[in-house]
Amino acid sequence: MEEEVLENGVTLASLAESVTAIEATAAEFMENTTASIVEALEVITKAGEARDIAFSEMRKNQNVLAASVKSKDLEFATKEELPSSKTLNEVESYLASRKSK
Repeated sequence: MEEEVLENGVTLASLAESVTAIEATAAEFMENTTASIVEALEVITKAGEARDIAFSEMRKNQNVLAASVKSKDLEFATKEELPSSKTLNEVESYLASRKSK
C-alpha cells in the first residue's frame, strides 16, 4: 500500500507540473493571439480609412469633371438623335454632314 501511495504521489506531482505547463502555454498562446487580432484590426481600420479617403477624392474629382462637362455642345449632343439605319454608310454620311456644319 505504501508503494501505491508513493507511486500516486509521484503521478500527482507530475500531473500538477503538466497542468502548470499547459496553463503557461495556453496563456502565452492567448496573449499572442490577442496581440495578432489587435494588429489585424488596426490594419483593417487603416484600410477602411484609406478607402474612405480614396472614395472621397474620387467623388471630388468626379464632381469637378461633371462640372467641367456642362456645356452647350454637350447639351446639343445629348439632345441630338442619330437616324436609325441598317447600313453603316448612312450613319457615317450623317455624322460627316454634322461635322461640316
